[in-house]
Amino acid sequence: MRIVAVGTSVQGLARTCFLTLRKLRTDGNEVSLIIVKDRTDRRDSRERDAKAAFEKSGISSVYPIEEFDYTGVSQRNANILSTYIKVIKPSLVLMPFWKSDDEKDRILSKTALIACRGIGSVFMFDEDKKSTFTPTASFMLNHDEIISTVNAVDHPLAISGANGIQTVGSRPITDSAPAHNSVRGVINVEIESFEIHRTVLLEEPWE
Repeated sequence: MRIVAVGTSVQGLARTCFLTLRKLRTDGNEVSLIIVKDRTDRRDSRERDAKAAFEKSGISSVYPIEEFDYTGVSQRNANILSTYIKVIKPSLVLMPFWKSDDEKDRILSKTALIACRGIGSVFMFDEDKKSTFTPTASFMLNHDEIISTVNAVDHPLAISGANGIQTVGSRPITDSAPAHNSVRGVINVEIESFEIHRTVLLEEPWE
């Protein structure tokens, strides 16, 4: 299956769906990134680090778009994005939540929905998890899997503390992390969650 993640920055995708995309890639899917840049943003070395982490996980197809206009949703913007979508021909698209508090995420999401007409499945992510964001799919790992996965790919947002605490983004990953499911004593922790906006049939742990 061909999958594409659309975001305003590589860092943003790393914070919201890095482990999900890595799992999809490991499972044999073709995964690409479309980075829709804002021409007013300054260059950030963390973008390079995040991109390197994606490449190490086997995701090296990154399409930068620099002519996007973030002043509003427009047919011109949709046409620009659609050009890349038509080349990749994905079955699944990951994009920002269309009601995000972040203005650029909202504009990009609404534009992407126009550009992705006809795509079978859309997963939306929201970094701030606002009250109107109601996840219907989650990527789950147990504690040991999280630590080994983060360490294996040098997640650019992972931090190790002296007491062994790990975080991915701002979320702590510890033995006391919120448990969403427990089977035979193994704690499964929800790491990344999405709203599904079109019908998709996926086996566990996505359900």
